[in-house]
Amino acid sequence: MWFLGYHFVLFFNAKYKRVGPLFRNRFQSQIIEDPDYFQNVVRYIHNNPVAGGFINRIDEERDETITSYRYLSGQSMEYKWLAKEELYRHLGIHNAQDLSRVAFALGNPVTMETFAILTQTERKKIRALKLLKAA
Repeated sequence: MWFLGYHFVLFFNAKYKRVGPLFRNRFQSQIIEDPDYFQNVVRYIHNNPVAGGFINRIDEERDETITSYRYLSGQSMEYKWLAKEELYRHLGIHNAQDLSRVAFALGNPVTMETFAILTQTERKKIRALKLLKAA
C-alpha cells in the first residue's frame, strides 16, 4: 500500500506542479481478525462507488475502473496485481463454481446499521490502542 501511495503522490505532484503529501494523517492500517468484520469492510469498499453516485449498481460493466467486484466474481479480466486468495479463503471459495458467493457476499450494500457497528468497533479498537500506549 505504501509503494502505491508513494508513487501516486510523485505522479500527482509532477502532473499538477505541486509538492508535499496528498494524504496527511488519513491512512491507517490495522489487522482485521474478525471474519464478519472483514467481510463487512470489503462490502463497504466495493459498494462505496454506488453510495457516492459513480455507478448505479456494483455489477455494472463500466465499474471495472472503479472497483474490482466484477473481477473478484469472475465476470471480467484478471488483475495480476490484486491478491484475491485471502478474500476467497475468508468466503470459503475454493473453485470457479463457488464464485457466486462473491456476488452474494459483496453485492449487498452495507446498511447504515452495519456501518454504525463497524464505526463503533473501530472506535473501540482505537481507544484500546491509546490506553495501551498510555500505560
